[in-house]
Amino acid sequence: MLWPTMILSAHAVTFAPKALKFPSRATPPADVVVAQLDALRRNDVARTYELFSRARRLAIDEAARGDARHYEVSREVVLQKLEIALRDSCPGLIGHDRYEISSSLAIREYDGVHLPQWRCRVRCRTGSRTRAFIFHCTRQSDPPPPTIDFDDRFDESRLIDGFEGCWFVWRIEPDDRGLAVAAPAPARLVPA
Repeated sequence: MLWPTMILSAHAVTFAPKALKFPSRATPPADVVVAQLDALRRNDVARTYELFSRARRLAIDEAARGDARHYEVSREVVLQKLEIALRDSCPGLIGHDRYEISSSLAIREYDGVHLPQWRCRVRCRTGSRTRAFIFHCTRQSDPPPPTIDFDDRFDESRLIDGFEGCWFVWRIEPDDRGLAVAAPAPARLVPA
């Protein structure tokens, strides 16, 4: 690929285009779920981790610590623990052959207090087996307005990561009801 070149004071300078970050504020939640499903299909646990929300990544990191004595845990350990958790809680999701988003629903818009939520049902096929999962997404909060804080113990920079207002996956859960055909209710005799 050829990059654009500019001539600055008799020197040719080649620059690469600015990388687009994903997701952006304009990215719909379905695209985030598709990106995470593609990462799961490729067994790319690192990318799967990146597409979880800030709060979920914090919970994953906490679970990987396992003990208060383990303050810092390597990224490899976190990703191994995440892979184990996904294989245990959502069998058939990592390394699936294909998927289909069968339905989606906006649960809540921002009401000044609660973050917007979106949910979709996904069918994943691995070999001859099909399983259903529900992906819950939330839109990340915007950082609070800057204030003068005389308490230096709280680091507000952790609230600003460049993904404010973007959709991320909050939770994935198996949906066993999504594949079974509902059985009709048994007939009951009602006294006259």
